Amino acid sequence: MNFFKIRHNPSGTFKMAGINSQFSINGKFWPLKHLKSHLRLFKWTRKDLTESIEGQWKDNGVNPEDCDVVEYKMVEVSRTPLKEFISKHM
Repeated sequence: MNFFKIRHNPSGTFKMAGINSQFSINGKFWPLKHLKSHLRLFKWTRKDLTESIEGQWKDNGVNPEDCDVVEYKMVEVSRTPLKEFISKHM
């Protein structure tokens, strides 16, 4: 399964959830469907979406042209029974 983050390249930070333009070191991981929904929060029509994001993010000092969408792939590494995990790590 793939997840996505929006990275502000000059600061090395990632977009947080919500329609504000806050970025943090960790940011938020989104599945593709949720990333698209998040970006649609900025405007209801696709035609105006880029302009809306530019206006709202630039007001807070972030230029969308300095941002990338970073794709991450989640891969199963190992499995541990729940009781065993709890006894070792909790």
